[in-house]
Amino acid sequence: MENSRKAAKALGEKTYLGKPCKEGHHAGRLTSNGECLICHQVRVSKDYHASRVFYAPDPVEETYALVYQFDFTPPKTKRIRRKPGWSSIDRG
Repeated sequence: MENSRKAAKALGEKTYLGKPCKEGHHAGRLTSNGECLICHQVRVSKDYHASRVFYAPDPVEETYALVYQFDFTPPKTKRIRRKPGWSSIDRG
């Protein structure tokens, strides 16, 4: 790791050693924006957790989900067809 950002950028490195950040971290820094690695990790973690939205479950939707788990349709049975009464009349 280089000691200056310009030298690290010229060599194509992603990090370099610089002066401590305002939080007092003595870690490396990112070449792309000069941000402290520890501060970057903290910021990314906060952004990730802030972007996650937790919804309270809706009791009505849970009830519908439980009801629709079961199939309440009656089983299909073979339909018995009866001959109509007029079919037995002699046509003769």
